[in-house]
Amino acid sequence: MGENINQDIKKLPLDRILIRNGCYYNKEKSSKNYKAVKNDNENKVIISQTKSGNYLYFNKTANNN
Repeated sequence: MGENINQDIKKLPLDRILIRNGCYYNKEKSSKNYKAVKNDNENKVIISQTKSGNYLYFNKTANNN
């Protein structure tokens, strides 16, 4: 059962979830290969989808502490 949950998590459309929760697409940074999403605090997430349908997410916000 745990493996099925992990597979399902990889297919979550995080960009749509973030958009519904106050983020918006950064059209200047998005391309046909990936989407860039950010919020008003400039927290950024880069989203791409593999050929197998899994999503990859990268948090562009660096912690300088």
